[in-house]
Amino acid sequence: MKKILYISTIPSPYRVDFYNELGKYIDLTVWFAEHNEKINREWKISEKAYNYNYEILKGITIASNINKRINYEILFKLNREKFDVYIVGGYALPINIFAIWWLNKNNIPFILSLDGGFYKKNNIFIEYIKKKLIFSATLHMSSGKNCTNYLQYYNVEKDKILEYPFSSVNYTKKDLKPLSENEITNKKNKEGLNKIVLLTIGQFIPRKGINILLKAYKDLNYNNVSLLIIGGGSLKNEYLNYIKKYNIRNVIIKNFLQKDELVNYYKISDIFILPTTYDIWGLVINEAMSFGLPIITTNKCGSAIDLVKEEYNGYIFKVNDVEDLNCKLKLLIENKELRKKFSLNSKTIIIKYTIKNMVKKYLDAINFIHNCNAPY
Repeated sequence: MKKILYISTIPSPYRVDFYNELGKYIDLTVWFAEHNEKINREWKISEKAYNYNYEILKGITIASNINKRINYEILFKLNREKFDVYIVGGYALPINIFAIWWLNKNNIPFILSLDGGFYKKNNIFIEYIKKKLIFSATLHMSSGKNCTNYLQYYNVEKDKILEYPFSSVNYTKKDLKPLSENEITNKKNKEGLNKIVLLTIGQFIPRKGINILLKAYKDLNYNNVSLLIIGGGSLKNEYLNYIKKYNIRNVIIKNFLQKDELVNYYKISDIFILPTTYDIWGLVINEAMSFGLPIITTNKCGSAIDLVKEEYNGYIFKVNDVEDLNCKLKLLIENKELRKKFSLNSKTIIIKYTIKNMVKKYLDAINFIHNCNAPY
């Protein structure tokens, strides 16, 4: 069985599910940079590494920021332990940079796996380093069209890019089973929610754009609509103060919830909104679509180009455009049949975006790289 190393960030739930599925087919070891983000959300990760070996590498974290964590033992471990195929999950963290440097130094082919990307202008030195890191990979795993465009901006050839259906979806049939009308009504009443529920899920940080959603919602004035905001973070009090200042009715704010705790909130909701100002993918879109929700998101959501088809299962509005978001919300709130149509179409689109299908693409990539490493 092929011996594979995957260098990753943290054991978030969707990554653990992915590694467990991938580990059914290969001898997989995962080295994580850190246990958790430690900012705004604390995932409860069960020790369920059934099908792979893992280790949190020793390191020092500066200012509680995983982007500044120095995993000082990475080079020692790379020199000591040998694998058939190497996969590096990203290029921005120190652990990624050290690994890519070592692989290039030793002329070892490797896979660079990216969740997505948007180009933003950096200084010349950073752009040069980024291009060197990205371009040096033998094969690039791309989460979709937006990520592929990003890679091609850095001159990666198309035949070195393999797109995969990026997913966090590992729900059981029981998870996806709809609630009855009575169950939905009772749950909404218990939570203090009205007949039509607008749902958004994300950290309470500036780039998630929840302030934009609150501004758009403020002027809706529907007695039968509630806005449910689930997340957690430093801006909670700012949101509460805004709601109080403008006397915005029917807004419920909840702190961070685990993935299994979110299931029933997806089931009782009618429209999902991700008003992000910058998300290289946005896995909550996958999850919301699995439960058949119409989607409204921005042109700065990486998954939008692959998952949100305009006027088919949702709408895409220009980032920070409060008026456009307000219009899109009205269209769906006032048209129950349109919501039903978008709901069915969301389920149709998302059906191939599963962890099992994601693993199939990774196995193709692993076989390709293994052949590159094989002696002639």
